[in-house]
Amino acid sequence: MSLRKLLPVAASLALLLAASPAAAESWWLQAGWTHSDVGLTSEDDGFLAGIQGLRSLGAGPLELGYSLSYVQEVGSQVMLFSDATEGNRLGRAEVTLHVLEPAVTLGLAATTGAVRIRLYGGGAVGLKLSEQWDQPAGAADREYSYENLDLAAVAGLDLRSGPWLVGVRYSAGLLDQLLVEGVVPAAKSGQADDPLDGSSLPGPGQNISSWRLGVGYRFGG
Repeated sequence: MSLRKLLPVAASLALLLAASPAAAESWWLQAGWTHSDVGLTSEDDGFLAGIQGLRSLGAGPLELGYSLSYVQEVGSQVMLFSDATEGNRLGRAEVTLHVLEPAVTLGLAATTGAVRIRLYGGGAVGLKLSEQWDQPAGAADREYSYENLDLAAVAGLDLRSGPWLVGVRYSAGLLDQLLVEGVVPAAKSGQADDPLDGSSLPGPGQNISSWRLGVGYRFGG
């Protein structure tokens, strides 16, 4: 990993260290499911895992949240491939982005019976650790890739009862992410017409968004 990538990792670790367990109301281990739109024509599912700290701000309903997560963002695209043996053919290329994501949120929390509900919003930084493509043999008519850094606005809802937490979060990327190399027809409203099957081909500059559903277990606080 290059020094340029190590700097955001160090900043992410510093964020969690600054919010020490002694100051946190609770610490949670989390894992779950993601459904992502990475700017390609097909959305897909991935996995997430991470750690989250929560603490109350005074005696009121405000709670500060800070987390560090590993997130898979997955999507796919039908493309034209050229192979010396099979000639030209259509095939589906699937990408999995492996992302390290620190986030800070501010929420309003209330207790109803045995359940504490937290509605929150905030921001996150997405650091691409690696980019994995699964595609047919042969040369593609174009190549897609992604930027190494993203910023996102996040909003979500957590339900906590005893040592368990269930949460849903929406993440909306703020920076252009998709890079395209190769022959792409003229774009129309951010998309390019695909002469192969009448579907649309993504042009450069698409953003990434995702839904996350996670389950957490409290191990501290």
